[in-house]
Amino acid sequence: MSERPNISSDLLWELVRNQNAYLVKSRAAGGVQLSRDPFNLANKHSKKHAGFINDKAVSVQADGNGGVTLQTKKTTISHKPASHLNAHTYGKTKTNRATYKSIADAVGKHSYRSDLNKDAVSRASALKDAQRVKKDSPAKKPRGVKAAEAQSKEAERERVAPGEIDAIDLPTYLIDLPTYLIDLPTYLIDLLTYLIDLLTDAIDLPTYLIDLLTDTIDLPTYLIDLTTYLVDLLTYLIDLPTYLIDLPTYLSLLLSCIFTHRPSWLSCSMNKAGRFERDGMHDAGRTSPSFAVSFAMPFAVPFAMLFAMPLVRCLATLGPEPHSALDSSPTSKMVKAVVLGASGGIGQPLSLLSKISEHVDEVALFDVVNTPGVAADLGHISSQAKLTGHVAEKGDFAGKQPGTEEAKKLALTGADIVIIPAGVPRKPGMTRDDLFNINAGIVKGLVEAIAKYAPKAYVLVISNPVNSTVPIAAEVLKAAGVFDPRRLFGVTTLDVVRAETFVAEITGSKKPADTVIPVVGGHSGNTIVPLFSQAKPPVSIPADKLDALVNRVQFGGDEVVKAKDGAGSATLSMAYAGWRFAEKVIRAKKGEKGIIEPSFVYLPGVPGGEAIAKETGVDFFSVPVELGPDGVEKAYNILPSANEYEKTLLAEAIKGLKTNIKAGVDFVNAPKDTK
Repeated sequence: MSERPNISSDLLWELVRNQNAYLVKSRAAGGVQLSRDPFNLANKHSKKHAGFINDKAVSVQADGNGGVTLQTKKTTISHKPASHLNAHTYGKTKTNRATYKSIADAVGKHSYRSDLNKDAVSRASALKDAQRVKKDSPAKKPRGVKAAEAQSKEAERERVAPGEIDAIDLPTYLIDLPTYLIDLPTYLIDLLTYLIDLLTDAIDLPTYLIDLLTDTIDLPTYLIDLTTYLVDLLTYLIDLPTYLIDLPTYLSLLLSCIFTHRPSWLSCSMNKAGRFERDGMHDAGRTSPSFAVSFAMPFAVPFAMLFAMPLVRCLATLGPEPHSALDSSPTSKMVKAVVLGASGGIGQPLSLLSKISEHVDEVALFDVVNTPGVAADLGHISSQAKLTGHVAEKGDFAGKQPGTEEAKKLALTGADIVIIPAGVPRKPGMTRDDLFNINAGIVKGLVEAIAKYAPKAYVLVISNPVNSTVPIAAEVLKAAGVFDPRRLFGVTTLDVVRAETFVAEITGSKKPADTVIPVVGGHSGNTIVPLFSQAKPPVSIPADKLDALVNRVQFGGDEVVKAKDGAGSATLSMAYAGWRFAEKVIRAKKGEKGIIEPSFVYLPGVPGGEAIAKETGVDFFSVPVELGPDGVEKAYNILPSANEYEKTLLAEAIKGLKTNIKAGVDFVNAPKDTK
């Protein structure tokens, strides 16, 4: 084969694993299969060791003169066998130690194939030993009395007079003498070689001692790294049950992808219009499958499809952008996201995250100023989502002009999810209650437009104070007759993100987001209650640091406002947290199961919420909720499991929440002249 097809080694292995020129099949059924592949150091018939499959492979062969030759593949031109090899010969005169060290360094250099170091050195050792000239060993001494007597008798029979030895054996000695003389230089050369090896080893001894000292110095570092790896391993083992629980869901999605699409196996590599395209990349005029699909098509037998499908789909969708598994599932739908307040400090980065998300097909931006500029800027990003910008009529900050209403209509019509970061930011010394007087009217006007133009959309409220603006949104939707409590969310994810981050600073965790810390209550000051006792995996917080940690989670926003010298608030972290929650809502809408995240919701209207409302005495509360295609599927009551310290915090939070919630409800329902 002069040139290997430029295809995945995984697929090539599946094609030739049971029939190739190197395979040595065992005669016994189920026996071990071996390989004659010169680039298979272990002679094991497996994908890992098969040299003709892997772009990186190693061969060690005898050079015929007592040395060995090391060959490695060039990864840059692995598809051209005539020129794709690096070769280096280690001669007979090079010491064993130096040869093995050079081979190990070459194989492991730049992580080429460090997993084959041991096999390469073992092969070199065996080849050098096999080529070494064997010396005749002296006869073994007899063992035991009888053996000694037998040897003595044999010697007695062969004993003759000295004169007879000379007479009989002299011709033989004369005949053998030239042979001995011819062999003498060889023996002398071997002796010289051994002396040179001995001298080389003596010269290398200081180097080996220095290496040993260096390794000893590095030992503490290795031990620290080992401890880190063991901790990570323990974390993975703790997470393993969760992955096993999710496995049936992923298998269900895979089977649906295979057996419910038309055509059943190939459609997983098509876009939503049924054309052969990568996500967000339109290949004009291309009406036939890619090379990978064409190559794999003959092997698409029904039984094998279950195993070959993930590989074929991976090959068929190669491209610069990731391909979401959800895009080809039977629950995949077009998603339009709307950002109300897109020109603000939170709105701009939030709009960026929505534009580059693989889960969104259309993004509509609305604000009272600068929206066309934001839309033009984001419109240059080469992601799949279509982008439109809508701005209120000039000077219409109250949102009462016809042009403003038309802009809202264009932005909201057809929306699946609406995110509201609109409003003024916090300034030094300003509380969330101060924000209420300004932002309450803004949120009320925007939610009225949502009720009119996108009544079935998921509504995510970021505008502060969330403890009051979410009740405002609920009352507006109730008045319009379109309130679905399962689709209204107060975004409190920033409190969760802060808890994850601050705990990691104490515990030293390298992956803060892997620790699940429920944060309940509200989204301001003392109403925020992090439940560290229910963290998964469990975390240990020193008692002398607990109060400061809780306070930092509750008032983390003040820390940012002060750090920015009053020039802004926590805009970037809030945008990240807001989109983290929004993306989970979208994934759940598309059918992904098992997504649980805390959110500030209307308890009496969601499954499982009644009991929490009765226990807390408030209708709105942030608790972990499970998300589904219709919004909140279940609210989880984790409050009874709180420890005594956390129950004290909860009692204080509930007092503040009652006041905040009442302010929001009264703002909508109070008589006009009292506002």
